[in-house]
Amino acid sequence: MKKIKLLVFMFLFSAGLTTLFPCDISFETAKIVENGKNKINIKILVDIVHRNCPVDIEKTRLVFDGIQIEKKSPWIKIDACTWEMELTGTLPGNKTGEIHVVRECSKRGLHQESLKIEAQ
Repeated sequence: MKKIKLLVFMFLFSAGLTTLFPCDISFETAKIVENGKNKINIKILVDIVHRNCPVDIEKTRLVFDGIQIEKKSPWIKIDACTWEMELTGTLPGNKTGEIHVVRECSKRGLHQESLKIEAQ
């Protein structure tokens, strides 16, 4: 009986934890060598945890620091909860750049992820 109670408690606790976090934001990067430029392809993935998220994907803010964006795709829905955007940018002057993805949820508050890009 104790094992069943413990299993039920663990299940409810873990299910409750998943609702604490707003969205899962991740990045995929690939460097491009083109005429000595520090060019990079970046894929931003936003996995929305809440099925009925009040924040539209278009309200996701992108802040660029030290990187010039040359090409930016619209948000594309990959599956029921995952959105993707592809960017191409350069790092002028062989400096470091950073991308900040910001989502502000009325249910769970501010969520932000950053990607730091080093020149090569």
